[in-house]
Amino acid sequence: MSDVRLRVLTLLILSVSVFFVPQTAVFGFIWWLIFSKQSLRVMAREILAAVLISAFPTLILLISSDASALIYGGKTAVLLLLAFWFGRNCVPGDFQNLFVWLFGNRIGFDLGLACEIFMMQISLVFQDAKGYRAALSQKNKRLGPRTILPLAFGVLTLSIRRMKLSSKLLARRGYVKGGTCKPVFYTEKADVLRLVLAAGIFMFGIIL
Repeated sequence: MSDVRLRVLTLLILSVSVFFVPQTAVFGFIWWLIFSKQSLRVMAREILAAVLISAFPTLILLISSDASALIYGGKTAVLLLLAFWFGRNCVPGDFQNLFVWLFGNRIGFDLGLACEIFMMQISLVFQDAKGYRAALSQKNKRLGPRTILPLAFGVLTLSIRRMKLSSKLLARRGYVKGGTCKPVFYTEKADVLRLVLAAGIFMFGIIL
């Protein structure tokens, strides 16, 4: 979705529907399948990642003899897939435009700047991890218990250093608070269609 406002609203509607009405989790998953717009290989990876992440809390609930454990696991997996979809569609400047549009050039600018820096750091973390795995493959090594700790430590150290550099750069440029930003949004007909279908899922959940 090109318009971050509609994307956030769509994510909120679907998340509330899936979380509070278990029956709508199936429709949320179908919505994700239709609008994911990824290759089957990437979709399979995201589904596998969502299942693996949600498996641990689901297993804990099963051990505690909670009858709703599988339902909880299914809802969690769908929510993760929706989060993957949202993050994949984010582009630099989205959060700056969104928060300035919501809260103005003072509070909104600060919130947007913080979110933009955070998202940039997240993308750099993934790049660092890919570079580390590439280095391991060149040395004919695999990612395992002996290599995962150095990977985590190295990525964390680089992230902290970059955050310090970013804060120093803002301070040297005299940044205190607020700023000037003119939000720009591009709304497509397909964005409205996705939102309408999400709202339909929400209404179906209310009727149930």
